[in-house]
Amino acid sequence: MNSYINLNSTGKWFLGLILFSIVIVYSGCQKEEEATPSETVYLVDFEKLNNYSAPFIRVLLGSMNSVYPGIDTLVSDVEYGVDLYKITYKTKYKGVEVVASGLVSLPASGESFPILSFQNGTNTFKLNAPSINPSDPLYTLLELMASHGYVVCIPDYLGFGSNSDL
Repeated sequence: MNSYINLNSTGKWFLGLILFSIVIVYSGCQKEEEATPSETVYLVDFEKLNNYSAPFIRVLLGSMNSVYPGIDTLVSDVEYGVDLYKITYKTKYKGVEVVASGLVSLPASGESFPILSFQNGTNTFKLNAPSINPSDPLYTLLELMASHGYVVCIPDYLGFGSNSDL
């Protein structure tokens, strides 16, 4: 007994769509090569400044409610401890490569997380750059948001931090 599939124009279109979808899905499923520290292009250096445990973060957020009203509502969403790093990295300014700095706060977990980037407001006091004063209450609050499952980046503006001579 011979079996044949009889495809009308709708069936051919549907079959074509399925085949196209399979090709798209499988072409996007290539293993990405992971960069090793020796292959980094932009990172110059990093220094671990602090780590916070999840229980400590809950207490700290609860105590910050007088400065930031309503912040205590975030206590129940703390999932991770946090590791805080000062980094220096290469960037360009007016076409010239310079080394910039900032803070990166990571959830203490081996998982992948989305990035939250904070561009701080106008600051003219060089000693208040994020990488110079990471214990500023605002920066600390932002650093602790990594406990909610974000990689938090707080760059210094050019002319502050590692390149304050600009």
